[in-house]
Amino acid sequence: GKLEYERDTFGLVRFLSDLEREMLDVARQKGVRLEFRTQGFLPAVIETDRRKLHQILMHVINNVIKKANAETVTVTAALRKKPRSRPDND
Repeated sequence: GKLEYERDTFGLVRFLSDLEREMLDVARQKGVRLEFRTQGFLPAVIETDRRKLHQILMHVINNVIKKANAETVTVTAALRKKPRSRPDND
């Protein structure tokens, strides 16, 4: 099947805050404390498929909460430097 991509521009901090609120009940039900943190500079706005990013992060965080043998699960958002592209060696 064809992978569809919807390009959205949205506020990253608000997106993460909304995601945290959605996941708090899941964490509480499992007796886990959920913490969201940011590290360093994050862009105010990002451009990506919001719905797919939301689905992926919900899935990953949910799995960590369910399988955690810890009292606290910490989600950290940080900007990684994009690797330098190398010229093609044809």
